[in-house]
Amino acid sequence: MIFDKRKDEKAFPKRRESTFWESFFDAMLYLLVNFII
Repeated sequence: MIFDKRKDEKAFPKRRESTFWESFFDAMLYLLVNFII
């Protein structure tokens, strides 16, 4: 996840959008992991 976030930051220079999408995807992945486990 950390490496993916770094790539996203490089791909998206805009801090606001990157942080928003990162938090959004992190929340979705967290929910998915909970459902799977």
